[in-house]
Parts: sequence; C-alpha cells; structure tokens
Amino acid sequence: MIKYVLAILLSLRVMTLHAMPEDTTNTHQDQPPGLITFPQFSIIGKWNYQLPNSSCVETYEFSSDGNLRASSAEQITDSIYFISDQHSEFAFYKLEHQVVRANGEKDCDGEVSQSGTSAMHYVRFDETGNSLVMCKDESAYLEQCFGPLYRSEL
Repeated sequence: MIKYVLAILLSLRVMTLHAMPEDTTNTHQDQPPGLITFPQFSIIGKWNYQLPNSSCVETYEFSSDGNLRASSAEQITDSIYFISDQHSEFAFYKLEHQVVRANGEKDCDGEVSQSGTSAMHYVRFDETGNSLVMCKDESAYLEQCFGPLYRSEL
C-alpha cells in the first residue's frame, strides 16, 4: 500500500514540475538533483565578434522583425532570419538566415557574400545571455563554432 501512495505522490510531483513555467533565472535552487535547465535568451540586439589575431570586427544586428544586418570589414549584408523560440535539450537555438542584399565588398576573411545565400547555425548563449557562439552542429565539444560574439549597446 505504501508503494502505491509513494508512486501517486511522485507522479503528482512530476506533473507539477511539467505544469510550472520554465525557470528563466537558472538558479537551480528548487529543482530536483540531476535536472539541468537553461535560461531562455533573446538574440535581438547588436553583437560583435573580434576575429582572432586581427583588428577586424564583425557586427550582427538582429531586429525583432526578423531582419539581420551584418557588417564585416567593407562588406554589409541584409538578411532575413528565423530563430527557434526554445532551445534544444543541449541549449542550442536553431538559427536560419538568408542574404537578401549584399554590397559586393569583401568581409574580414576576404570573401564576398552573394544575395540568396542561405545558412543554418546553432546558437548557444553563455549563462548571462551576453555572449554566444554560432556553430555548424550541436556538438558539446563546440569544435565547429565561431565566437564568442558579445552583446553590445545599440
């Protein structure tokens, strides 16, 4: 009989956890041991990336209407983007974007972006939401990533 009461109490606790709003403070103080959650962050705003061993800086400005303006050396591109509302179980957000206009100039790597070019990245924020990396996959090793990009004031 005690087993049944404990099972019912445990299932009620699990249902309560699923019904509660997601923790966005990342304090982990009221969570069962072993349960790890990640806070939700917004990509909206201006982000800067300093290329290693270079004075060249890339700037990405994500607006709330789905437009993205990126500048890198002499290159300026305007894109449309979509980012997932929720992160994956590995704390990555899926980011898809397509260049709609490019000025034809070279970026920090000497490359020229073309209109119509599409890309997909996986974005992972640090615990503060003020820096992120952009990756080609969701690997925990972060080997196929660039960054960090740092949030800046507009």
